[in-house]
Amino acid sequence: MIHFIRTIRRQLLDSGSLRKYLAYALGEILLVVIGILVAMQINNWNETRKLNARMISALNEVKEDLIKDTIELNQNIKLQKLDLAAQKRIIHVLEKKQSFTENEYRDLGRVELKREVTLIRNGFDLLKEIGLSNMNDETLRNALTTYYGKNQVEVRNEIDDDKYEFEDFWIPYIRQHFKEWNFGQNA
Repeated sequence: MIHFIRTIRRQLLDSGSLRKYLAYALGEILLVVIGILVAMQINNWNETRKLNARMISALNEVKEDLIKDTIELNQNIKLQKLDLAAQKRIIHVLEKKQSFTENEYRDLGRVELKREVTLIRNGFDLLKEIGLSNMNDETLRNALTTYYGKNQVEVRNEIDDDKYEFEDFWIPYIRQHFKEWNFGQNA
C-alpha cells in the first residue's frame, strides 16, 4: 500500500503538476486528521463508558452503605428507647428513695452499657474521588451531599454528645452512688 502511494506521489511530482500534487497531499492530510478525530472520539466513548461503570459501582456502594446505616440506626433507636425506659424506672426508684430490686439493678446494668454507632461513608468517599460533578442526576447529588455533609455530621455530633454525657456524667454518678453494686457481674 505504501509503495502504491509513493508511486502516485512520484508520478505527480515528475509530471510537473504541482496543483494535482497539492490536492493529493491535502487529501492525505485530511484523511490522517479524520483518522485521528475518529480515534479520539472512540477513546472518549470508552472513557465515558469506564466512568459510568465506576459511577454505577460507587452508587451501588452508597446504596449498601445507606441500607447498613439505616439498619444500625433503627436497632440503636430501639435500644435507646429501652434504655430510656430503664433510666426512667431507675429515676423513679431514686426519687421515691426505695430500695433497688433485681429488676432495677438489671436496668442499672442496661443503662451502663455504652452504645456505639458507626456510620459508613465509603461509597460517598468513592463518589467524591470519581467526581461528584460527573453525576448526571443533580437531585441525587444534592441529596447525597446534604446527607453526608450535614445530616450525618449532625447525627455524629448527637452520638458524640451522648457519649460525652455517658462517660463524664452518668458512669461517675452510678459509681459514686452505687458503691455496693458489683459492676462486673450486674452489667
